[in-house]
Amino acid sequence: MADDIRREITIQGSIQEVWRAVTEDLGAWLAADVEVEARVGRPISVRWPDGTTSRGLVEVVEPPRRFAFRWRWIADDVDGIRIGEPTRVQLVLHDAGEGRTLVAVTESEAPLPDRPLALSRCA
Repeated sequence: MADDIRREITIQGSIQEVWRAVTEDLGAWLAADVEVEARVGRPISVRWPDGTTSRGLVEVVEPPRRFAFRWRWIADDVDGIRIGEPTRVQLVLHDAGEGRTLVAVTESEAPLPDRPLALSRCA
């Protein structure tokens, strides 16, 4: 069984500034080490502070409104190698007026056992 996780936040900054932040500086947004090029089909790799990684592919790039990728987490620790189910993350930006941008983040297809992990990482 899967569930969607949705968060919204309004950020001070133009839609172009926020677009650059989520596509060029995603690591600061996620508080993780991120390698990504905002082009469809390109890989995304995230190393989280706890040592797990998330890897996937960019699926949608529609500047400056929509950025989406599909990824899954991978842990290699004392319990061995564990791989999570793939989820899809979509960021949609809306002009909120007065130099602000509404960012809607949805993580879809998150299996219920992975929901706490996904919630902890959803911006």
